[in-house]
Amino acid sequence: MNRKHITKRLDNLFLVKYFKDMRKQYKITDLLSLATIGALLLTICDHYNIPTTVYNTIGLPIIICIAFLAVAWILSLRVYNLYRLKSINYIDYYGLTAAFSFLLYLAILCIFSDIPFVRSWKTICSIVFFAILLIISIVRAIVLTKPKSKSAERMNVFSLKQLYNNEIPEEMQFIFIDDEAADYDLLGRSKIITQITNTVANCNNNFGFTIALKGEWGSGKTTILNIAKKQLYDNSIVIVDCFNPWAYSDEETLLVALFDTIMQSISHGFSISEINKFKKIYLKTITANIGYSVNALFESNLNIDRIKKIINNHLESNDKKIVLILDNLERCTSKQVLLILKMIHNLFDFKRVIYILSYDEIVMRKLLKSEHDVEYSFLEKIIQMEFTLPKIDKAILQNVIDACLSNYIKHSSFKVDENERREICKIISNTISNLRDFKRIINSTFSTNFHNRQDLNNIDAILIEIIFLNNPELGNEIEMQSKFFISEDRYVYENEYIYNSEKYNISTTKYFNDLFRKNKYNVKEYESILSHLFPNVKQYLDENRYNEKEKVEFISEHQSHTDRKKYKASIIDKRIYNGKYFNLYFNKSENEFTRINSKIKEFLSFVNYDSDPIKLNEKYLEMEKVYPGWEEKYTMETFQLYLEKIHTEKLLPLLSIIYSFYYKVDNSPLFLQLNAQERIQIIIADLIILLSDNDFTKFIGKIKEDYQNLFLIRKITYWLNPDNRRDEPINAYRYEKIKNLYDSMADKIKTEDINMYSKQYYNRHNVILLVEDEGYASNIKQKLNKHNLLLFVSDFISVSTGSNGIGYTVNTEDLDKYYGWNKLRKDIKTCPESKLKKFLINVIEQSDESIEKSYYTDTYVDIDNLITEHLNR
Repeated sequence: MNRKHITKRLDNLFLVKYFKDMRKQYKITDLLSLATIGALLLTICDHYNIPTTVYNTIGLPIIICIAFLAVAWILSLRVYNLYRLKSINYIDYYGLTAAFSFLLYLAILCIFSDIPFVRSWKTICSIVFFAILLIISIVRAIVLTKPKSKSAERMNVFSLKQLYNNEIPEEMQFIFIDDEAADYDLLGRSKIITQITNTVANCNNNFGFTIALKGEWGSGKTTILNIAKKQLYDNSIVIVDCFNPWAYSDEETLLVALFDTIMQSISHGFSISEINKFKKIYLKTITANIGYSVNALFESNLNIDRIKKIINNHLESNDKKIVLILDNLERCTSKQVLLILKMIHNLFDFKRVIYILSYDEIVMRKLLKSEHDVEYSFLEKIIQMEFTLPKIDKAILQNVIDACLSNYIKHSSFKVDENERREICKIISNTISNLRDFKRIINSTFSTNFHNRQDLNNIDAILIEIIFLNNPELGNEIEMQSKFFISEDRYVYENEYIYNSEKYNISTTKYFNDLFRKNKYNVKEYESILSHLFPNVKQYLDENRYNEKEKVEFISEHQSHTDRKKYKASIIDKRIYNGKYFNLYFNKSENEFTRINSKIKEFLSFVNYDSDPIKLNEKYLEMEKVYPGWEEKYTMETFQLYLEKIHTEKLLPLLSIIYSFYYKVDNSPLFLQLNAQERIQIIIADLIILLSDNDFTKFIGKIKEDYQNLFLIRKITYWLNPDNRRDEPINAYRYEKIKNLYDSMADKIKTEDINMYSKQYYNRHNVILLVEDEGYASNIKQKLNKHNLLLFVSDFISVSTGSNGIGYTVNTEDLDKYYGWNKLRKDIKTCPESKLKKFLINVIEQSDESIEKSYYTDTYVDIDNLITEHLNR
């Protein structure tokens, strides 16, 4: 049996638990000291035969009366009620003290008494008393350590952190959030917490040092101070946070209270008489200067100077640092504030004492100005360092609300659908500005209406925290100048240089020249860390190590080539230099890109270990539509990077689903970017390369007569072409196979006279691939009629996006060549009425009237959806 197991077994003993609980409330050393004194008193009484003397002096009747009075007094104290309490109290403390007193007394009798131990009446009485007290203590230990019933443990008041992290028992329904000052952070304030703790821990002051923490009401000042206190735990640092200056009515009591608070934190260095003498000197000074003339009040005073030297010497000799926190200072009157500032700046400006003043700056300015017409600069002169809490990021606040709301709903007896939950979250986030208000909303409304939660690169996260811990200014600089440190997916958060590589390279080189050559923020000490975190820094340092350059080519100015391997690593490993994740390392939250990663991993786990084709369809759509609309491009871009993680035998079923759902993927036009549907073309090509030979043959057999997807097969052929893949996987054989398949299908369409405008085969852009063939063009003309003319026109419309909105442009030249432009404008009006017809007429009319020959809309009109409705009429 190992030591750990033995310790665990001992911890389960009720007496061990009892003494542990006792130690939490009372000092065991005090108990033993008091027991020793009691044993000594019993020994002295025994030595001088006091019991016999008392008996002979006052007699038995009086002793009995005194005993009855003692019992009555004990009963009046309701000791029995204390005994019944289910928590450690004075009866346990004094009971154990008395038991140990008798035990020590028995030991003394055994060692020093001449009378045989067992024959001594004193011994017998002591044993009886000891046994009674021991039995009482054992009974109390059993009662107190008895496991509580489940109903007694079902507390339903939790912290917001527990709700956010979903740490509330599943069976709990009625949930309330405590409104106490928190000691955890949900709003990404680690930066300012680190700054405060770093300042206090490294400040070795030879005079009073004052720090200000400024922020609006409810912005989380107390929470930040609580977290800072936890991080500052050290034997040499004494934190005092129990002083409330607004509780004192006049300046004398305020001075005495503040001085007492400081002296108590110093501990046992001074006697009570010394402390009282110090207080009298201070009181004499302040009452003599009741007018608060700063110059007169703080003139040289030998007595006060001597007190300061004594206290300073004590703190320095004992290596003690006192941190006195004055929270919510704006609650005081202006008179109290002025007195406090003068005291900590002059009277109590001791060495190794740091004052942290927490207040709302706006309220404080008004307070000082309105009552005593004191300029705020008076306060600023006294403060050596200040921190200002930034306004809460709405996006982070909404994420917290969204997570808490989602977890709260799990405990609700009502079902809330996703749209409702999002709407509630939106309303709350637009209504409140801090978490204190959110707690009140939970307690006030949630219980009535519902009745009854950092997934980043671990190394990057550690390294950036090291920078913030040791050099917060450099950390802030990196966060503020993100555009120079982000080297992948810059377009996500930055647009200034996105389409001008040369300008970006010049500006970035200039920025790093200024940063490193001037060694701002001691940046050279962090070169190795920054090189690991940011490829731009590594490239700059490598190219400037021997010869300084005025322009480093961070982004190629002559081609749009991307290092696919590096980019893939930045996404899968969630590297800080990728724009999709950069901000998360600073605000400690999550965003759509981390959620997309999580959803894709969840889907891949299902793909690799489940064979149900129906569920596979559902899971694919769930993953693909995690962010519906144009943002599907992000999901598909990321999904492409994970394809190699799919088991080979699972590739064909997945490829079949992706192929069949191609036209259900968002096709919104994007400026100089591939949309989700275009990304799917590349994904299908990648999967074809990854297929086993046998599965590739099966796939070819499946699509060889799929004329409806002719355009898609043409696009797959393009992305399989080795000339278009650059550093991506190449399989020339499969490219040739798919290309030959496409050519064969195109030939069959012409030779077998397949009508591509029939409902069975039609898909937009299928025909446009064939019109270049003069022989097929005449075949098309023969098949055109008022029922398919709209489809024909749709094939000649291109979609683009720009500053004017979404543009729809008709290829009038080709339409005139294959049909006749004037004839088309006339014949289209004879087609059956539909939304597609109305839209196409608008496009055609605009092509006649506009110089740009484009029809613009503010919102995207999905022509494919209009065609689907038209075909299904």
